[in-house]
Amino acid sequence: MDQRLFQAALTGDIQALHELLVEDPLILERVDLAPVSDTPLHIAALARKNEFAKEMIRLKPSFASEMNIDGFSPIHMAFANRQVELVKVLLKVDSSLANFKDRSERLPLHLAAMRGRIEVLGVLISACPEPA
Repeated sequence: MDQRLFQAALTGDIQALHELLVEDPLILERVDLAPVSDTPLHIAALARKNEFAKEMIRLKPSFASEMNIDGFSPIHMAFANRQVELVKVLLKVDSSLANFKDRSERLPLHLAAMRGRIEVLGVLISACPEPA
């Protein structure tokens, strides 16, 4: 992934993201095709940059279902980091994201429960009760 895109995701710089898109309109397509460990959405979710993450979902919704090299999807990261707002956005994109398992066969629900993330558990159960 382009280091500037990584840095924009890490810092939540939406303006830098749009400048990169003007410079290279296919930059997100290249990330999608390349064997990378994390998409910009993974980075933003991990760094708690919710506004950037929401913009990334708007621009490239397919990133919501990408698994990184560790087997985590952005929703796993959002659950683990108590990002209730981002969890809601991701579930609106695709409620089946709640059923994505990591490499250890854990659902986002499991990660949230293991870490005592009660607030995100409630979001999951109300949005998608099947895994519960």
